[in-house]
Parts: sequence; C-alpha cells; structure tokens
Amino acid sequence: MFDGAKTKELKCWIETSTVKKILRNRVHPSRIMTSRWILPWKVDDKEPTGRRPKARLVVRGYQDPEIDQVSTDSPTLSRDARMLLLQTVASQNWRLQNFDITTAFLRGRADGRELAMEPVPELKQLLHMSEGEICLLEGNAYGRVDAPLLFYKEFRKHLESVGFEAHPLDNCLYLLRNKQNPAVLDGILGTHVDDGIGGGNHNYDVALQKLQKHLPFGSREYDRFRFTGLDMEQLPDYSIRISQKAYIDKIEPIDIPKVRRNQKDDGATPKEVHALRGLCGSLQYAAVHSRPDIATKVSGLQKAVPKAKVSDLLEANKVLREAKDFGHTTIMVRPIPIGEITFASFGDASFASSTQLKAQQGLFVMACTEKLQQNETSEFSPVAWNTKQIGRVVRSTLSAEAYAMSTSLDKLNWIRCMWGYIVDPKFQWQKPEESLKTLRRALLITDCKSLYDLVTKLATPNCQEWRTTVEVMLIKQQALGNAECRWISTAIMLADCLTKNMDSHFLRKVLSLGRFRIYDEGQTLKENANKKYSTTWIDSSFKRENTMDVNSSI
Repeated sequence: MFDGAKTKELKCWIETSTVKKILRNRVHPSRIMTSRWILPWKVDDKEPTGRRPKARLVVRGYQDPEIDQVSTDSPTLSRDARMLLLQTVASQNWRLQNFDITTAFLRGRADGRELAMEPVPELKQLLHMSEGEICLLEGNAYGRVDAPLLFYKEFRKHLESVGFEAHPLDNCLYLLRNKQNPAVLDGILGTHVDDGIGGGNHNYDVALQKLQKHLPFGSREYDRFRFTGLDMEQLPDYSIRISQKAYIDKIEPIDIPKVRRNQKDDGATPKEVHALRGLCGSLQYAAVHSRPDIATKVSGLQKAVPKAKVSDLLEANKVLREAKDFGHTTIMVRPIPIGEITFASFGDASFASSTQLKAQQGLFVMACTEKLQQNETSEFSPVAWNTKQIGRVVRSTLSAEAYAMSTSLDKLNWIRCMWGYIVDPKFQWQKPEESLKTLRRALLITDCKSLYDLVTKLATPNCQEWRTTVEVMLIKQQALGNAECRWISTAIMLADCLTKNMDSHFLRKVLSLGRFRIYDEGQTLKENANKKYSTTWIDSSFKRENTMDVNSSI
C-alpha cells in the first residue's frame, strides 16, 4: 500500500517538473541536499479501515547552504481574520466551505537559487539515473526552509489572477469584490498554507473553478469539516459552530503515582516538567481558539512550568478535567445582518495579590448590534479574547484597569479597521481616527466605576496617579466620536474570568445563550453587585424576554 503511495507522490514530482537529472559535477557539493521518505497513516473516513497510507518525499532543508540568509516566512490566516471571515459568511447567509491544494508545495516556483538533491532509490529508478547523476531542484519541494513562502507567493498570484485581492491588514485574507460594483462583496477566503476556508455567491464559485485549473484541489468540503484542528459546522440558520471537543477528549492527563501525589510541595522531575509543558501546550491551543473559559487557568500553569512542583501537575490534570467536563462549550458565530454589526470590548484586570504576584489583564471582544448600547438584548458572536500578565508595574487597581482598557481599545480598533475594509473598499484604515467614525459606534465596557467616571467626565481627571491620568486621557482621545464607554457590574463582566483563576460558569452560560445585555449605569448601581447578581441578570434578561416573545406571537 505504501509502495502505491510512493508511486503517486513521485508522479506529482514529475508532473510539476520539480526535478530534472543532471551530472553531479555540475553542482557544488555544498548545494546538494539529501532526501528521505515520510510515511504516515492519514485519517480517511472514506476508507473501510478509516485510514490510508500517505507518502511524502522531502529534502533535508537544514542542509541548505544559505539557511541563515533566505526568508522562511510562513504566512497563515490570523485568528482575528478567521473570526471576521466566519462572521461575514454567516451574516451574508453564504455556505461555508473549505478546500486544500493537492501536493501544494510542489506547485510553488523556485527562487532562482541553484539547489540539488540526492534522489531516493525509487526516484532514481523512475528517472533511469546513473551513479554520476543527481536531481536539480527546478521547483519548490517539501522540506525546503523557504517552501511555505514560495508556495504562498504562487498561491497569491493565482488568487489575484481570478479576481481576489488581499486584505491590507492580513495577507492571508482575500476579498472577492463585484467587478461591476466593488462595494458589493461576492466572497471572502482565508488561507492557511495550502488550506482555504470561506464562502460567497455564484461569482465566488466561478472564481474557485478557475483557480482549480491552476492549483488542483485535493478535497472540497461544505457545511461541516475540520480546519486547522477546529471542527466547523454550519447550522441551517447559517450560524457557525466552532468546537474542539474531539481534540480535548484525546488529550491524556499526566500520570502521577499515588505516592507522588502526597508530595505536593516537592519539585517536579525533568520528566514531569516535560509532561507538564506538553499538556500546557495542548490546552493552550484549545484556550486560544475555542475555550476562553479555561484561558486564565492555562496561563497560570504556563507560568509555573520553570519552577514546577507536584501541586502544579495536579492542577494541570484538574484543568484538563474541567475542559473535558465542559466539552460542550463552543464558539457560535451568529448570522447578525451585516449592516447592523458593531463591536463591543470588555476590558478587565486583577491587581497583584499574595497568590498572584503580577497584575493580570483580560479582554473579550464581540460582534453585536446597536441594541446593546440601547440597553436591549443583542445577539453576539465572540471575535477575540485574551489573558496575559500586565507588562509593567502598576501601583493600584485603577492603574491596572486603565491599562486593561487601553489594551482592549487597541484590540477593538484593530478589529474594527479589519472589518471596515471588508465591508467597504473605500475604508481608509491608514487613518483610523477619522475612518472609525464612519462605522457604527462601538462599546468600551468596564466594571471599574472610578475608571468609568474618569473616562466619561468632561473635566480633567483628578487622579493622583499621573501616569494613569495620561493613560485615561489617551483612551478618551482614541475613543472620541467612535466608541462609547459603559459601566457594568463585576458580576456580569465577561472578561472577569480572564483575569484570575475562578469559576467560569457565567462566561460559559453567556456563550451558550449567544445573547447579552447591559443596563443603564444608574439602574446597575441599585442592584446587588455580587455573584448572585449574575443569576438574577440571566433570569431578568432572558426569561422575561422569552415571555414577551411568546406573548407577541400570540
């Protein structure tokens, strides 16, 4: 079976004119790299056994004599761009689809450098080569350190030839605008090396058919598929669900013997540290892409790795159990009408304490409608979230909150600039101070009342922390005319669990509901801002609304 896979691979090498045989003495020995086979099993539901053999011929790129001189960029679709792409597809009621390019790297064009390779026996036999001959690399090849970049350039060239244009803020996000009316978007496409994801109308399908003539697709899937390890599913209402349950279920906990569990304060052995680092990496991939509810806990584990103790190993297994117990937690991109979309950013911070020696900041950005700022319930789609240590010393809670709001405003403006160019080709992202005012007003949400007062008052802030005062004045300047600051109770702050190790029940509940609302600041002050308030908030926000919906239907 693998012999057949090898034959198929070599056929692609010949068809794409990747190599040709030449005399060995025509190339300097330092420019000749060796090659080898990579023979994995690939999951394939179409096969009776559920898998099929795959053969990949690669050169040993680390033998490249100019390895420290060539560019090794590997452009891939950013998370922000991917979420905005999915929002566009859902809002436009387009069908979500993806594809991959077959033997992609072999279709890249060489950069003119003279490189050669020692052929494997099968290639040598196929080309009828003598002992004095080697293979000159005329095209791209797997294993070359510059292979991803060479393919990206070829991929982009063909995409532009069929009508796509690259987004100026993400070179792997492509827009297909209508030729007769550029203000109309016909499709959107994101690329991750040789994989593509997107959607569009009839013109989009026509463009992909043209692309396929130059870069043949290995597969093309619709509605439900896996993209970069994320399970994507489009529902009948065009909403898109992102899940990593299958991925998380496969993660194995750290094996800790019973005797070792009683030695919680002992330092971890090198083998245990290695296992902890591996588990942290696996959990981080989920936290970054679909599980904001465990992000802070994973961040805490990563900080513990350099001086890990047995207690940290136990905590890592505990976080993994939580991730699995709440495996149904997903990210839902809802089909909010594209003309109604605006954005809201939640910025929060936790000041340093005896257990947390550094201040931690968290942010959560959502796509929503203007109903949110009108104190009405709005559907929303998560767009971005983050938790990280504040990179400087802050002297108070107010200072930490101001830093967090500044960071969340930067992220909010970045996302809005990306979105502005998607919906309008005339959007001037180079001048955000003016162009952001042309978009729907955004929301900048905090749970720090003193910070809210400083940002919203017209008078110069009366604050003894002068650096914080400058930070607040900069926030006011950046938000002027395009974003509004609002204050909510800590109990319903979505970024709260992104700042400290705490129960993430409220965030998971809101993610499952897919709707959110805030109240007038005066009304919020009258409420009891404790943990019970979050339950009251859910009941009053949605149960009453559901009753009204039923009554209106009757």
